[in-house]
Amino acid sequence: ASPWDVTARAGRQLINYDNQRWIGTVAFRQNEQTFDSARRISANLPDTSLEYIYVDNVNRVFGPHAPPGPNDGDFPMSSHLIHAAYTGFKPVTAVAYAYLLDFTRPADFGLSTASTGLRLFGATPINDDWKILYAGEYARQSSYAGNPMSYGLNYYYAEGGVGYGPAALKGGYESLEGNGTVAVQMPLSTLHLFEGWADQFLTTPATGVTDLYVLGTTALNGVNFTAVYHDLDAEKGGADLGR
Repeated sequence: ASPWDVTARAGRQLINYDNQRWIGTVAFRQNEQTFDSARRISANLPDTSLEYIYVDNVNRVFGPHAPPGPNDGDFPMSSHLIHAAYTGFKPVTAVAYAYLLDFTRPADFGLSTASTGLRLFGATPINDDWKILYAGEYARQSSYAGNPMSYGLNYYYAEGGVGYGPAALKGGYESLEGNGTVAVQMPLSTLHLFEGWADQFLTTPATGVTDLYVLGTTALNGVNFTAVYHDLDAEKGGADLGR
């Protein structure tokens, strides 16, 4: 097959990228987040998967009958998602992305951003039972399209740990930069997975957020168990935001 052969799909779709920090379906909700979009995928280049998606509307978890307002059921937009993953650096996977979010409703203009980044992750076996786990990511987010603000902010993420059979113990640090007026925003993320499950930072506060955490997971008789501790602070000024 030619490396330029592609598959295409159009309609209402589920989109989950990487750990769902930027793009996800919020699947723990009874009403998942879906994307009215057109999608082109190429997996014929060696060790590479390339994907482009045009998104016309996001159907949010609040449902189609939610009253108008910040928690209504739709995010109308004219957005472009570009995602490339390369597995040729085994055991490391490298992902590059550009998420160009152009919200078309005036009330949402402040969420229009261009986010470009690089993510590296993998697992290196030590022996038949033990392995080293690691992940790191950097992104730059700037105002885009109809956003009335003009800014550029950084996102950092690093995680490391060990795995033994079905169990893993990891520590990590995440930083969403804020300048006191605006902060890194991720409106299409599976936000519930991050920063403590309490949904306190669905909109990142203007001073940003840093999250220092320890995470343990295991499986027993088909049941998955997770325990996690978070220490949350403002990225700008260091104010204590909770634990």
